[in-house]
Amino acid sequence: METSNFKARMAKDTLLYAAAKILEGIIGLVTLSTFTILFKSEKYGDYNTIITTVNIACIFLLEWLVQSVFRYINSYSGKMKLTVFYSTVFTIWGAINSIVMIVSLSLVFALRNVLGESLFSLILASVFMLLGYSATRILFSLLGAARIIKLNLILSVLSAGLKLVATIVLVKAFNMGIFGAVLGNILVDALSVFIIIWRLKLHNYIRLGFFSKRILNKFIKYGFPLVGLSLTMSMLNMSDRYIVRFFKGASQQGIYAGNYAVASAVFTMILFAVMRGVYPTILKSWKANDKARTEEMLSHAVRYFLLIAVPSAVGLSVLSPYIARVMMEPEFHEGSSVIIWVSTGMFLLGLTEYCNKAWELTSSTGRIFKNSLISCGVNIAANLILVPIYGYKAAAVNTALAYLVYFLLAYTMGRKILKWTIPALVLARIFGSAGIMALVICAITAAVDVNLPILILLVLIGAATYFSVLFLTGEIKGEVRQIIAYVGKRLSGNRA
Repeated sequence: METSNFKARMAKDTLLYAAAKILEGIIGLVTLSTFTILFKSEKYGDYNTIITTVNIACIFLLEWLVQSVFRYINSYSGKMKLTVFYSTVFTIWGAINSIVMIVSLSLVFALRNVLGESLFSLILASVFMLLGYSATRILFSLLGAARIIKLNLILSVLSAGLKLVATIVLVKAFNMGIFGAVLGNILVDALSVFIIIWRLKLHNYIRLGFFSKRILNKFIKYGFPLVGLSLTMSMLNMSDRYIVRFFKGASQQGIYAGNYAVASAVFTMILFAVMRGVYPTILKSWKANDKARTEEMLSHAVRYFLLIAVPSAVGLSVLSPYIARVMMEPEFHEGSSVIIWVSTGMFLLGLTEYCNKAWELTSSTGRIFKNSLISCGVNIAANLILVPIYGYKAAAVNTALAYLVYFLLAYTMGRKILKWTIPALVLARIFGSAGIMALVICAITAAVDVNLPILILLVLIGAATYFSVLFLTGEIKGEVRQIIAYVGKRLSGNRA
């Protein structure tokens, strides 16, 4: 019975996250389309460089703290313990950001005449963007770990939508260019920080005098190995943009980044939705010292991931030329093949995340670092050799290759500690259903011209085909019954 409750909770959380992240992903795709209209490929390349640099800086400086917060928050309860925990977390955050701000602002103002006013303003805004982005990373992690799911999801979707609206207003009405896009991010992140602090009442818990060296040492022991990991993962994920820009220029980087963002938006949504839905349940099983149940929960989590990720990768690959044509300006269309390779790579990355749970749960993250370092080395070496010859399309292929290496290393080694298993019949049903979906989509695209309404219709037809075949095979009958029961319960509750 307890195992059934765990599965039900995991399925419910996954469905909630998936629904919200689908909406957030749609907003992300609309944002991408809007940005390719607002900015030429060269300017979009500049904006992508800013976002990439802020991401890398945040990952390198604070990802160890974000992961530690998510890992340990549920170990503390009661006002006093939470006061100590929150005070420690935000003292660390404040100290790191203070150092970064002092050093960065000193350099920026010292070089103001060299940089020029336009570049000076852009870099200055990027520094403040890092401040807000790092705060939201920690606060959203707290919401996820504490299972405050509705606020987490509503705020995530609202934030994505408001950033788009703010950018449009600042760029079109105030003619701010890329600076407007960066400023829009800063303003919306500030709003998110205020709302989460108010909801969690963090102002009642944060006291400088309650900083704990013991908690800091625990964070360091768990999180510091993740510094190297975070850096190598950020280089694995993002170094290709810098290499393409160096060898082929900002315009080629913009084309690459625009098409990359399509697959990245979809799979980031999937990875976050499924992992946030299942990880707290997996962690509770592990804390109960029940390895068999943990492996069972992990296997169910991988199945949920495959149910969503396989048709997404197949659908993106089949529709890639039409997505680029409909969503982006003509100068971006030539890079549509990037979507196929990045989708493949992101799919493999998702599977790798579940393999890595073997080391995350045992707090042995050093092995993850070594595997990611090898994969990062493969990616950078391949890009340095092939991008000068074949351009950004080689970077896309190298992305899939590097993630394949990462997955194979994690899968073969991780199974010695913690094993997840997917029956062959389940795999056959999932991949078979996705294959039938692909055939239906290809048949339709061969007969009609694809515009935006047709593309949306194709996505809906593809999803309906995939899940219908899955249901007929019996693979998702349990989930369908659970959804019907949940909806029926909510409706009966509303009538009461």
